[in-house]
Amino acid sequence: MKSTKEKICLLLAIAILGGMLGFSLLSLRTQIPAADEMIFIRITQQLPKYDSHMEWYSIDGKTDPNTYLEPSPFFDKAYNHPIWVHPPAANYLAYPIVKLLYHESSEVDIREGVLRLRWIAWAMIAFCILGAVYLVRKRDRSGKVFLLSMLPLATGYILFTQWGDNWFYHDTFMLAFLMVALLMRKTKYEKFIYIPLALMVGSKIYGVLFLIPFTIENRKTVLCSLALVPYFVQSYFVTGNFFYPIAHWLAMGSFTAGYWGSEFLYSGVLGQLRAVAENASNIILFLVIIAAPFVYITYKAIKKEISWFLPTLFAISLVIGLGWTSCYYQMLPMVVIGILIVGEAAIQFKVRKEINNGSLLPRRQMSTLQ
Repeated sequence: MKSTKEKICLLLAIAILGGMLGFSLLSLRTQIPAADEMIFIRITQQLPKYDSHMEWYSIDGKTDPNTYLEPSPFFDKAYNHPIWVHPPAANYLAYPIVKLLYHESSEVDIREGVLRLRWIAWAMIAFCILGAVYLVRKRDRSGKVFLLSMLPLATGYILFTQWGDNWFYHDTFMLAFLMVALLMRKTKYEKFIYIPLALMVGSKIYGVLFLIPFTIENRKTVLCSLALVPYFVQSYFVTGNFFYPIAHWLAMGSFTAGYWGSEFLYSGVLGQLRAVAENASNIILFLVIIAAPFVYITYKAIKKEISWFLPTLFAISLVIGLGWTSCYYQMLPMVVIGILIVGEAAIQFKVRKEINNGSLLPRRQMSTLQ
């Protein structure tokens, strides 16, 4: 029989989980369509063509944004491309969904179509959150660990408050494939892990970074990075430059803190530092909650009591979430992986406490008994 305290922890954890899933759905359903989200949808509509146009920034897909916003070279540089600057795996996977649920016969149809597609985006986000919860609960069924692992999710609520963010977009597909790979890891299905990892990389270029901890465990998974080769080959045939997308992002360095208004607000190394500080201040409560568990499991990895997989994975999510733009959707991996970080830290602390109390043998002794 579970104690009263365990039951309370379990109920609180379920309440946080259910509340955040409901809040995220409400946010996705009530937020206005986002510019990059509209471009992703319109590029998907026209496959196999893969160019992009700044007019697609507008809700009607036809109006030059310079005519109703303060004129700036940003729109041309960011959105007029002979080949879109993210790999197309997510677009091809989204193609049948977009064709089925999205139409552009009127502005009302456009907005309603985006809302329908956001149901799909929410389903992917919910899958990632529930997948992380499952991985924690698979390791430890206690209510206390469950409740603690929900704290990053609770403090990450702010990610769903940015008015008009990119949810039906490359990053959501990338995160979903990352979660599929995490669920396959260390199971009998691990031999198929190359499929979701390749799709992860093919959905967003920086998915290659999330490949690093998998490659540390299994060098063969580095082959999943080859999923980018067809995209670079396509870039060469279209632009004459194999690495056109990378060149674009290097050229966009002065925009990396985001663009609001008529000028580019940051540039160079100083700009990146200011961007990190700005992004960190937006989610300061999350970072406060996650700091001690992250340091603790990093210490455990240094002591070789656990692997470097989770600390490396979370560090990569921090680099991506804090170091590029002030877009909350790019911080979502931090929250999902944060659930795993806090869960693992709580489990490790619990095990250490049981060892110190003499109710559990140290790992080395336990392994000799198995």
